[in-house]
Amino acid sequence: MEPYNLLLIPFVGFLVGIMIGLSGIGGGAVMTPFLIIMGIPSQIAIVTDLLFAFITKTINFILGKTKLGETKLIINKFILFYMVIGSLSGMLIASQFVKKFLIHSEKINTVLTVFLAGVLIATALGIIMINLVTKKSVNTPLTNHSVSIIDPTEIYLSISFTKMVMTLFTFGVIGFFVVLTSVGSGALGVVALLLLYPKLSIKQIVNIDICYAIPLTLLSWCSLSYATNHSGDLHLLTQLLIGSIPGTFLSKLILKRINGQLIHFLIVVLLLITSLKLLNKVFAIY
Repeated sequence: MEPYNLLLIPFVGFLVGIMIGLSGIGGGAVMTPFLIIMGIPSQIAIVTDLLFAFITKTINFILGKTKLGETKLIINKFILFYMVIGSLSGMLIASQFVKKFLIHSEKINTVLTVFLAGVLIATALGIIMINLVTKKSVNTPLTNHSVSIIDPTEIYLSISFTKMVMTLFTFGVIGFFVVLTSVGSGALGVVALLLLYPKLSIKQIVNIDICYAIPLTLLSWCSLSYATNHSGDLHLLTQLLIGSIPGTFLSKLILKRINGQLIHFLIVVLLLITSLKLLNKVFAIY
């Protein structure tokens, strides 16, 4: 690793720690492209970031105060089960795709970078949609189904076979792209849940997505490590963690003083600029 990176990489981790603490978005969507732009090979950056995401999301979950009521927990279990099973199928396809078509190709880093740029654009659009739906739901009164006690059997039966298949397929696609890019476990997962289960509250959806992101990042790291025979750069991971921990704590101190919509707007702009930068790195557009 070049000497200047010893200072630059912890600083990147620090910035990402702040973004995750302020918005819950920005891990793989910011970390991975920054590492690639800094000259780290795409496959190493993605594998390392998946492990970084698993560690940080697990710590945030343990330290956080995500409390699920008994009824909400029952709903989460069924939906979460379909999400994880669907993602597993996508991960298996992605790992085989890398192992058979990319691992021995000189263009593996180019292909992964293009995938990453596309998912960054999709994530930016997803953040915009989340903000629109969240803003709309602020003035919407709670419906009876969100506060009433529902029989677990009714909850299970309310998820139709069609909805189950759509959930499996949608999160299979997300699992596929998370393995290839390390991006998508946050914003894309929330958007998918908003579209598939519109009767759930934003709080319920966020809780489900938090629980989903932990096994998703761990299993994605395992899948890509298997496909590339590379478990990540532990020195790089350590530097990122050193920077992100104080960044996360700092974000908690300034969270109440910053407008959330402004943060999301800045992240959207950053993601779009970064995606163009990555595409330019590959195709020399400008």
